[in-house]
Amino acid sequence: CADSTKIIQESLEKNNCETMEFTVIGKAENANLLVSSIRVTPATPALGSRPVFSAEVVNSGVRTATAPWFRLWIDGGTKSNSQLVPSEENGYDRDLDPGEKDSITWSGIWIPIAGDHTYKICADSKEEIQEVNEEDNCKEGLFTVPAN
Repeated sequence: CADSTKIIQESLEKNNCETMEFTVIGKAENANLLVSSIRVTPATPALGSRPVFSAEVVNSGVRTATAPWFRLWIDGGTKSNSQLVPSEENGYDRDLDPGEKDSITWSGIWIPIAGDHTYKICADSKEEIQEVNEEDNCKEGLFTVPAN
């Protein structure tokens, strides 16, 4: 409304407001990438080995997530930023249709050193997809590499 406190005297005070109804179509009707599980294989990597890091991801939204990017961090440092690999299982594309599940895997990109380690895998790592929930894109895990 204009002049809602009626400070300005006008000849017609009843035309200062306009009401309009509208529907917001947005994030609630988009894709939603959910990292449902992560793992390191073997669960206790040996010194000098090449463990495999992987994640299961599902699009729980109602629209296709087009070619999402995924990122792997180990001990807080980025190790890789990748896309899904087209295969027969995922219809030979990099997209995730509504309800579709897929996995992303990194192997041979890190050589373990002894100690406790953290890793984190995130979907939509380049933040290109507007999602219903941006808070469920990542999952973190812990593992230990024994000294011997």
